[in-house]
Amino acid sequence: MKDKCAASLFVAVAVVALIVVRLFAAEDAPWIGLINYAGLAFAVYTLADTVVSEYRGHEKVATVRGFFILSAIPLIVVAALIFTGSITLDARANDLILLITLLVSLPTRFYVYLAGLYINKD
Repeated sequence: MKDKCAASLFVAVAVVALIVVRLFAAEDAPWIGLINYAGLAFAVYTLADTVVSEYRGHEKVATVRGFFILSAIPLIVVAALIFTGSITLDARANDLILLITLLVSLPTRFYVYLAGLYINKD
C-alpha cells in the first residue's frame, strides 16, 4: 500500500510540474503529444493492474491479462513512432487521445465489474 501511495504522489507531482511547464511552453511543443500518449498508456496499465489485482487467483485472469498485453503492443508501437517523429500529433489528435484516456481511466470500477462478469462466468 505504501508503494502505491508513493507512486500516486510521484504521478501527482509530475502532472503538476507538467502543467506549470506547459503554461510557459510554446504553442507547438511537440513533446506534449508524447506526454499525452504516455498518459493513455499509464491509464491502460492502471486499469489492467486493477482488474488483475481484483480477480487474482481466478482461472480466467490469464485471458484478461493476455488481452491487456495484446492491446499494449499497438500502444507501444505508436508511442515509438511518436517519439521518433514519424507520427506528429495535431491539436485534434491530442484532444482525441485525452478523451480516450478519460474513457479508460474514469469508469475503472465499471470496467472491473465487466471483467468480473467474464471471469466469474461458468
